[in-house]
Amino acid sequence: MQFIDSSSDITFQSSDGIFFHLHTKYLKISTKSSLLLPDCTCTSSAPEVVPLSEAASTLEILFQFCYPKCHPDLEGMEFNNLILLAEAVEKYKVFSAMDICKIRIGDTLPQHPFDIFVYAVNHGYPDIVEVAAPLVVFEKSMSDILPKLPSELVVPWAMYHEKWHQVARDAVSYYDTWKTSFTVVEGYDGRIVCAECRLTSVELDGFVVCLLRRFGGDLSFLKDLVALFTSSKFCEHVARSFFSWHTSIEENIKNIPKFREPAQSESKDVVALEPLSIVADTEPDITIQSSDGVPFQVHKLNLALSSAGFAPSQFETLDEIVELTETSTTLNLLLKFCYPDRHPDLTTLKFDVLGPLGDAAQKYSVYPAMNVCKICMRKLLPQHSDAILAYAARHNYPDLLDAAALSALKIPLHELVVLLPTHLVIPWVQYHEQWNQVLKDALSHILELWDNILRCTSRSKKLHPRVYERLLLSLNLGGVASLLDLDAVIGASGCCGSLRLDSCTTWRESVEKDIVNIRSFGNFL
Repeated sequence: MQFIDSSSDITFQSSDGIFFHLHTKYLKISTKSSLLLPDCTCTSSAPEVVPLSEAASTLEILFQFCYPKCHPDLEGMEFNNLILLAEAVEKYKVFSAMDICKIRIGDTLPQHPFDIFVYAVNHGYPDIVEVAAPLVVFEKSMSDILPKLPSELVVPWAMYHEKWHQVARDAVSYYDTWKTSFTVVEGYDGRIVCAECRLTSVELDGFVVCLLRRFGGDLSFLKDLVALFTSSKFCEHVARSFFSWHTSIEENIKNIPKFREPAQSESKDVVALEPLSIVADTEPDITIQSSDGVPFQVHKLNLALSSAGFAPSQFETLDEIVELTETSTTLNLLLKFCYPDRHPDLTTLKFDVLGPLGDAAQKYSVYPAMNVCKICMRKLLPQHSDAILAYAARHNYPDLLDAAALSALKIPLHELVVLLPTHLVIPWVQYHEQWNQVLKDALSHILELWDNILRCTSRSKKLHPRVYERLLLSLNLGGVASLLDLDAVIGASGCCGSLRLDSCTTWRESVEKDIVNIRSFGNFL
């Protein structure tokens, strides 16, 4: 988007010298920040130039959220650019960009936990704080973290960090209990061996030295205890005891209280109606009434500047009531996206609330709500895949359409066609038939391999027919949905190691190649 409109009335200059010519009327319905809405006392006819500390690459995206056009989706944005944008969004209080930045940053976890933790703490996103906190414990020391925290969180973090250290200390001290939980004897060469198998039981003391070396104030070893174990050589009897140790540590980790529990949100089955935020000193100049008879007094200017679907010609005066087909629950959420204030958090909404809101946002082109609704819809998958499939098709979201189509494959064909809108039934049958053909080919390939094994006289192949039998059973019972998780299919078959490397691997590669060649559902619309 090029910000060079000659009708602009304010100009911003980036830190690298690029000018952006904007309109204050759009800024006023997007932000409350005095940094973007300076009290201009300039009498010159030329627009005021306001210097900003961000680079042009950040401001170019930021300002797009201030205009009534499709907003950037931010999917796939490089993290360093995303965090710069997110910080600028919070700094300038660009409310229409806050939720999508928060969602996209949260989606990058477990990468960049420290930067994300600091961002979430500073801007009040407790759900992200909860997920990032344990990752930060593994990555950073107390001295790294405490200077980044608000003063009121210093003591809580120290207490939280100590809980993790206690788990680590318990893990190391459990060694004595672990060592005596199985029987060992001294071998002929003086080494400690397992009494049951007479194999070297692993240089247990060496394992603990490794554990202590990994610990030494560093908690990262708790992230992957299994990797620590497999780096040593244990017999199966010692291994059983190890996994008992491992389980006890995992239980201790689960019992660590969460850092800064998220505020308990109210039930989202019924969304409480709260007064709409008023952006201007002027009184509301139009009344909108929901399908269930609830009136909303709002500003025509906000509706016109934040959306393309609320045409000013629809609304005359406050005396006239404009009746809309949406419920009060939907309108109460939707209209809040038209005002410069924190927008509703949609990430915890149930589908029966989010679905109508997403359709209303598209119907009235309320741009600040459209992308957030789409992203939250995707997070609900694989639940409600049929309804989300229809939503994505209605509003031309090909990425969501393909994701929903994969989830919908888990619903039997005869059940799904009843749930879909009529115009999607034939395309779905055509799409489903591709998967069905891959399934048929996969079954045929297994039967061919089975016939070859039955003709083989080698004793090493004796177990294989039973494996193929289980493969056939898993695929037949699971239908096309089983093709979405070949790991589970192969695991259920009891595949032995040699088979994984030979014929089973060849079969899997053949199936995966066929799946890659399947056309997406959108191609049939």
